[in-house]
Amino acid sequence: MRNQLILNVGRPDVQAYLIDILDRLLTNHKITFIKWDMNRNVSEPGWPDAPGDPRELWVRYVQGLYHVWGTLAKRHPHIFWQTCSGGGGRADFGMLHLADQVWVSDNTEATARFGHQYGFSQIFPAMVMESQVTHMGNPPAPLEFRFHVSMMGVLGISSDLMHWTPEELASGANQIDCTGNPPRRATRRSIPATACPRSAVHRHTICQ
Repeated sequence: MRNQLILNVGRPDVQAYLIDILDRLLTNHKITFIKWDMNRNVSEPGWPDAPGDPRELWVRYVQGLYHVWGTLAKRHPHIFWQTCSGGGGRADFGMLHLADQVWVSDNTEATARFGHQYGFSQIFPAMVMESQVTHMGNPPAPLEFRFHVSMMGVLGISSDLMHWTPEELASGANQIDCTGNPPRRATRRSIPATACPRSAVHRHTICQ
């Protein structure tokens, strides 16, 4: 796999390293958004000096990731976090305790999104389902249709607006108006404990 290696985030020293590096970056630069992607899965796991059973790598890795995210989120509460892994591979309730939204799939073609979004919505709230309007498709579906599909989740636009025709810009503006609010930065709100299987304050987003 391209001679790639990954950090063992199950190790406390690796967690401390990541926290130190990222904490300094977030402190010294005007960063407001992090998309944490993982496109390199563990294909040959090993942990010779593991504190317990080496097979605990899978659990300790995830626990370590939660620790890194949780620590950074407390130190930098203004950061907007998106979780992603190979297009939707890291969507779980543990991550939703820390992440503001989930990248559901790299396939943003509107007709294909129906199945993805339907499946995602069986478990997770729409307010964390990132759904972008793009020009994917040959030819792309009608622009209004693409907006309607994206409005089922967290509406966003991932396209070069400089290449849109005046008609497309007008149509896009009209669709955004239909949401009832102008484009704005996402805001966090608390939701009842019964709406999501975790306690205390819930960090979710609504982005329109």
